[in-house]
Amino acid sequence: MRAMPVLRPVVVHRGPGRNVAVDGFAAARGFEIVAYVHDNAARESVLDGIPVVSHATWRERLREIPSIVTALDPLERRAMAERIAGAGGTFAVIGRASAAIARSVTFGPGTLAGDGPLYVGSSTTFGRHVVIVTPASIGHDCTIGDCVTIHPGAAISGHVVIEDDVVIRVGAVIVNGQSGKPLRLGRGACLEVGTVVTKSVPAGAIVAGNPGRPWRP
Repeated sequence: MRAMPVLRPVVVHRGPGRNVAVDGFAAARGFEIVAYVHDNAARESVLDGIPVVSHATWRERLREIPSIVTALDPLERRAMAERIAGAGGTFAVIGRASAAIARSVTFGPGTLAGDGPLYVGSSTTFGRHVVIVTPASIGHDCTIGDCVTIHPGAAISGHVVIEDDVVIRVGAVIVNGQSGKPLRLGRGACLEVGTVVTKSVPAGAIVAGNPGRPWRP
């Protein structure tokens, strides 16, 4: 009889805004959720059999267990991660979960990938606290910065650099990265739903359409 895999304990910190669901993620990535942390928890409660506790309770009782942050907004996620680190917490590190993720791929601490299909090409690196909502496809030789959010259906070609705090919304496509001349999305940029990007995007830009162009209110 094959032995059951040993799941690693993880604590899930939920933000006040929109959060990605992690129910399926945990077992698929080898984790067992032992608690949810939410500042609005006036008293301890239970969600699907898992305790819901305050940040103060986490700090007192659960700080030694690695954490992940599920807030979808990059700046909110960054602030929460800094608060956790400042309190002495550590972050879970996911590993290669399927043959569709190349062996040379690396994931930074706190990065979260959904339990759906995920393709990642060789020599791609993910920073800290990236959220990948599957399904998604990410090519080879890409560099993904800290606190990037990648929504379902995103497709990223090889040789792309995505700087910190970028948001790539549902169905966005990034193509035309080249060896020695990667396509770059500047820090804090946002690609709207279904956007097709073929050129580098400056920091802070909101891009929409096919081909993608900066959006001006």
